[in-house]
Amino acid sequence: MMIAMTIGMMSSLALGVQLGILFPRDLTVPSIAAILFGLGAGYFTGKPISILATLDGMLAGIMGGMMGAMLGVMIGPSYIMMIFVDILFIFILSVALQLSNQETDTSDKTNKSGIGMPFIGGILTVDFGIVAVGATLFYQFQPNDTSAIKSQESQMSKLILIKKIQDIRLFPST
Repeated sequence: MMIAMTIGMMSSLALGVQLGILFPRDLTVPSIAAILFGLGAGYFTGKPISILATLDGMLAGIMGGMMGAMLGVMIGPSYIMMIFVDILFIFILSVALQLSNQETDTSDKTNKSGIGMPFIGGILTVDFGIVAVGATLFYQFQPNDTSAIKSQESQMSKLILIKKIQDIRLFPST
């Protein structure tokens, strides 16, 4: 039950923070996407255990999605906070993998090459975190000229031109 809550909360929190940084003007898209992702993660993690674990995982996913999106929008484009949340995500999920391995008493199950399944899950989690951080940082450092900024710049240039014309009319050169 604790594992489903952990995975639902941390996955939706990390995704919510990243989407909140990418979409700073609107909480709707980051919240909905992170909540749905957390619901799915909590459901599929808790389903093999019990219906109570499923419900706990889903509720934790909802809570993490909302908190992550709000944190991402409030912090703004801060790569330090994003990296901190992703490192926290990787650390918490690695502890959850150790807990799941300990509770099921299957620490000796390995595949033909001698690598355990929790190790493979941990590697995939780290890879996902690295790709997510890299994609968000890449997007964050791209020039982001929106149409609103361009519109303001064109209006300012028009105002400056009008002001120059008015100055020429008031003080004609002799």
